[in-house]
Amino acid sequence: MIETKVPSPSLGVEVTGVGDPLDDELISRCTKALKWRGVLPIRGLHLGGTEFASTYAAYENLPEPDRKRYDDLRVVHSLEAAQRLVNPDPDEKLLASWRTVPTHETPLVWRRRDGRCSLVIGATADHIAGMERAESRALLDELPAWCTQERFRSAHDWRVGDFVMWDNTGMLHRALPYDPSSERTLHRTTVVGDEALV
Repeated sequence: MIETKVPSPSLGVEVTGVGDPLDDELISRCTKALKWRGVLPIRGLHLGGTEFASTYAAYENLPEPDRKRYDDLRVVHSLEAAQRLVNPDPDEKLLASWRTVPTHETPLVWRRRDGRCSLVIGATADHIAGMERAESRALLDELPAWCTQERFRSAHDWRVGDFVMWDNTGMLHRALPYDPSSERTLHRTTVVGDEALV
């Protein structure tokens, strides 16, 4: 028998007791849950830990002046920004290789056609277009801190056989620390959405 529980007030629905993962009713229920709750772990499908933060919930709870301030801002994303988090002092050769990957620009606030809004931030967020560098960096450091407050996040402790889906357009995610000598196998599939981010 399928059972569900909500691990966090802002996001997630954990599903257990799934017999047939291709059951039409299950797929319909999971599709709705994924849209409105963002993260959907299904225990025991046999198909460490990961922490998720809802940028939908974080945006909805921003003070009104901040929402207005962020509405028209655009973020430049780069591979270099993400790589510098792991290797803050690269040599020239490594830096040059990162910079061969083109940057791309997105709105800071993604206004979805269903009316929901999410913040487009994360490790690749390099700077805010047209904003002074120090102010830009301060904002891009402030937003993840806001989004990852306990009230907007949930952690998933992996067990053998878990299957987890999440809406990457409204979730931040990161691996939690684990024993490097432990054996872990992860298969990842990305499904392309049908709503362009412009």
